[in-house]
Amino acid sequence: MIWRSEQWSIAADGEDKRRLAHNLFMSMEDKFTSNGFRHYGQGKWYPGEPLPRWQYAVYWRQDGVALWKDKSLLADINAPSSYTEEDSKRFTDAFAQKLKIPKECVVTGYEDVLYHLWQEGTYR
Repeated sequence: MIWRSEQWSIAADGEDKRRLAHNLFMSMEDKFTSNGFRHYGQGKWYPGEPLPRWQYAVYWRQDGVALWKDKSLLADINAPSSYTEEDSKRFTDAFAQKLKIPKECVVTGYEDVLYHLWQEGTYR
């Protein structure tokens, strides 16, 4: 039974938990916003957890002017994806070229998990 799995008691994330949370998020966006822009970002990082939690947010204008018009261009975290690191590199290179950013300024990003765990542990 999924309700007895760690995702519902002690784990920050889980396959069912993320899917259900995203579906709730989408329903709330449809009900409470108009032409909003979705943002998926880093949420709280609790001590002892290897990675931070997700934070979902929607931003919209009260006057109804659309911030985002074509929702078909947004990814669905419930749908499988076949994108690779090479796809990401090609996109980043093309995007940088369009913005006229020199190639040497494009740097692969990564998150140093051990550093952030150490940093979290030094706060009192």
